[in-house]
Amino acid sequence: MAQQQSSRVFTVRVQSHSCWELSTLLLMMQSCAMAYDEVTEDNVYLCVGHPPRRDIENIVKWMLNDHFSVAYNSILLWLRL
Repeated sequence: MAQQQSSRVFTVRVQSHSCWELSTLLLMMQSCAMAYDEVTEDNVYLCVGHPPRRDIENIVKWMLNDHFSVAYNSILLWLRL
């Protein structure tokens, strides 16, 4: 029961942060289930080629709070260039 509730919450979270139709969302989750042992938020983002939310949050934090050169170097290190 708890796992069903968790998957419902996860589905609503992914759907609410996207502009995809429900059928597209289900296809993405099926692809993720075939590619990974668990369907987690990070695995779904990796499966569809989107950066995880925490990566975007880190980049925005660097851009808004750090000096330009520090933010730029942090992003380069994150990208491993």
